[in-house]
Amino acid sequence: LLKTLSDASNNNLEIEEHKIMSEIASANGCAAKFSGAGGGDSSVGICFEKETKEKVLKEWKEKGIIPIEANVSENGATVE
Repeated sequence: LLKTLSDASNNNLEIEEHKIMSEIASANGCAAKFSGAGGGDSSVGICFEKETKEKVLKEWKEKGIIPIEANVSENGATVE
């Protein structure tokens, strides 16, 4: 839907780095997309298997993508 919006509005919401992230993630059975309104702020990626995640992160880094790792907690957010 975001790609459709980008095309329909004649705005390039997805920068090249976002495309690279998405292509690498998809090729490895994962997912990645740009977030917010697009235009270069950030992307989000998700993998469910550790080995796949490590492969995707390695390929992103080889393409100059700098990932910030985050994990989902079953306990939700906590204050420590």
